[in-house]
Order: sequence, then structure tokens, then C-alpha cells
Amino acid sequence: MLKKIEKIKLSEEVLRQLKEMIKSGIYQLGEKLPVEKQLAEIFGVSRATLREALAVLESEGWITTKHGGGTFIRKIQRTVKPLTGLIGGDRTDLLELLELRKILESEVATLAASRATTQDIADLNQAHHKMEAAISQGLDTAEADYEFHYALASATHNSTIAKVVSTLHDSYYDIVRTGSHHPSKPRDYERVLAEHTAILNAVENHQGAKAKKQMLIHLESIHRLLEEVLTKQ
Repeated sequence: MLKKIEKIKLSEEVLRQLKEMIKSGIYQLGEKLPVEKQLAEIFGVSRATLREALAVLESEGWITTKHGGGTFIRKIQRTVKPLTGLIGGDRTDLLELLELRKILESEVATLAASRATTQDIADLNQAHHKMEAAISQGLDTAEADYEFHYALASATHNSTIAKVVSTLHDSYYDIVRTGSHHPSKPRDYERVLAEHTAILNAVENHQGAKAKKQMLIHLESIHRLLEEVLTKQ
């Protein structure tokens, strides 16, 4: 029986290619990877997309980042059970995952507002414009949504936060893609974009309390929408 071919996220493809380059010896153990800007140009992706792939690569033990010293290839010394292994695929897990996101990402927004650099804000704007373009062309906005939230997590300049947010979003979209929970309609895309705009404006103006409030508003509306869809199933 033929199955629908699922779209692969850009970050997943970058991750796959990086692993192949390491396994084939293009990048040797202990070797320093090119800087972010150069790697992003090599793969033809945004820096936010590249960071998503690097975060997963590091969490799996393929690379290690030395603050101020760059990113290096290392041996995988042990197998770590990923957070995704703790999360199932039913409707309860989806709502619980969103509840966790509300707790974490509201604080992420607060921290990002106080730490965001000019480059961080540029990355957020790039993801925001990508969503605008997707909506205007009638395309799926999942990739742009992922990039926006990851860029926000990256703006905290806390690599552990960025990894956790990346994993949570991967888990969320995995459940959505494999179920019938995706309720998005054109009007929902416009609403999400407006909510992202409010978050972005608060971060640009370094207003931590406002950024937290707008993130909670955003994730609460997603939560309510999903609850409505799930109660009809």
C-alpha cells in the first residue's frame, strides 16, 4: 500500500548530511567545524535552521562546543535516552507537552528579551518574514514556526535551553504529523503570525514581562484550539 511521503524539515536534512560527513571522514574526530555563518552558506539554510541541527548533533554526542573556542567533532561515548523517548503520541501527551511548553517558553521569552543581540533579533525577523511569505503563498508554516521559537531560545544564549526547546518542538510536530490533531486553517496562521509579531516586538524592545505575557497568550490560544479539536475526535 502506498503511503503519503512526509515532508522533511530542513534542519533534519542538515542533520542527516552532517552525520554522513562525520561518518565518511570528511570531518575527523577532534576537528573543528567551520563557523556558523560558513556552514549555513554551505548548506544553503538560515543560521536558525543550522543551529537546530547542531543542537541535536551535540545532544547525541557527535560534537562538543567550547565557549569561545568553536565546535569540534568528538566520539560518542555513551547513548543518552532522548527526551522524545519519554513522550508518547496520544492526545493526552500532546496537551501535556503544550503545558510544558507554556511553562518553559514563557520564561525563555523573558530571558531572550534581556539578552537578545542585534543578530538574534535579525534571526527572529528572518523566521517571522518566512512565515509571512508562507502564509501569502498558501504554504505550510510549520518550518517557519519552528525557526521562530528556536531563534527565541537561541537568543537566551543558553545552549541547554536551546536544545530542550528544539527537542520539545520536534516531539510536538512528530505527534501532530502522525495524528489527526492539526487544526490549522488560514485564519489560524494569521492569528499565530500576529501573536509572533507581539512577541517579537517585546523582545526587540527588551521588555521581558511583556514578552512573557505575549508568549503565554500565544501558547494558551494554541492549547484551546487543540482542546476543541481533540474533544471532537
